Parts: sequence; C-alpha cells; structure tokens
Amino acid sequence: MKKIFIVFYLLSLFLPMSNCAAGNDPVIASRVAGISMSKPDGWKFVRVGEIVDQFKEPNFNPEEFRAAMATRRSGPVIAISKYSEPFGDINPSIKITVGPAGSMSGMKPLEAAKLVLPLYEQQFPNDFEVSLQPTPTIVAGFEAAYDKMSFSFKIQGAKKLFLTSELWIIVKGEYLFVIEAATEKNERTGSREEIHSIIETIRMAQ
Repeated sequence: MKKIFIVFYLLSLFLPMSNCAAGNDPVIASRVAGISMSKPDGWKFVRVGEIVDQFKEPNFNPEEFRAAMATRRSGPVIAISKYSEPFGDINPSIKITVGPAGSMSGMKPLEAAKLVLPLYEQQFPNDFEVSLQPTPTIVAGFEAAYDKMSFSFKIQGAKKLFLTSELWIIVKGEYLFVIEAATEKNERTGSREEIHSIIETIRMAQ
C-alpha cells in the first residue's frame, strides 16, 4: 500500500498541470484534508485531477476525511506553480499530497522519510544525488522530516532537465502528508528561498 501511494505521487509530478482561477484570494485550502497554503503574487493555483475547497482556514472533519481517503486515488490536494503552463522548463512548484499512511502509521516522520527516499532513487536514477539526508523539522506546528535530492529526466524527447526536489513529510495519525517542492537545480527559473517562504504559510488543523 505505501509503495503504491508513493509511486502514484511520484508520477503525478510530471502530469500536465492546468492553471485554475482562485479569484484574488491568495489562500487555498483543502477543507477535507484540513490543510491550507498561501501563494505569492504572480504564482498560479494548479489542478492535477483534484478539486479543492477554498477557505482561509482548514476546517477538519476526521470522519469526512476518512471517507474521502477510502474512495480517492493518491494525488495532490493542493498545488501551485510559479509560471503558467505550458512552460517548457522546470516550473517551480509545490504540491501537497495526502494518503493513507499504511505501514507508516504511527511512525516518526524521520523514519518515514528514510523509507520514502530510496523510492525516489528507484524511480529517477539518472544523476540522482542526495544533498541533504532526512532531518527533523517542524511544519505548521507538526513534527516533520525534511530532505533534498536532485536528479535529471527527459519528457517526450525534450532537453535533459535537472531538478531539485525538497520533501517535507508528516505522519498524522493514520495519514501521510507529503509536501514536495520542485525547482531547477541551479535555480535558473526560481529560488528555493522563495519556496521556503511559501512552506512557512502552510496551516494544518489539529
């Protein structure tokens, strides 16, 4: 179960994303998942097969969440990107994915992160490099783990692209929250400093 969830998430990184309007409100939230994030001016809300509810504060309902997780596939519940698609290069983006923790339920985030990292190397072995091993951190008041890796890939005959992926992992009861930020390795198209400032806006219901 856990490997299937992670692989679905990894593949969703490279699915075509469509921008979606969100009015003038810089905050987007998944009411069902109980999580929200703010975007800087100019960034775009994107949709990857998920419909999100827009509220300024997450209003978490455990029973509703459990029912939703039983019927939905694993995929991003919130996603934003710096540029509109199609972009033609690595578009700085942040995606929040939620799914059943499975055998990771009850694990410390650091332990869960150490299980997730090898799956990335299996899926993206080209030029794979870990620049920061899983380390403890805090996200939205919750214990989390953070790591950073880089790898290269090609899509449909395009030029070789070098991507840096940063992961924040939270194990919340029986659910796994994976926050991933993608940037060009040399930060040509966007800075990781800006990414981190956005991560600081994440709010999660208790």
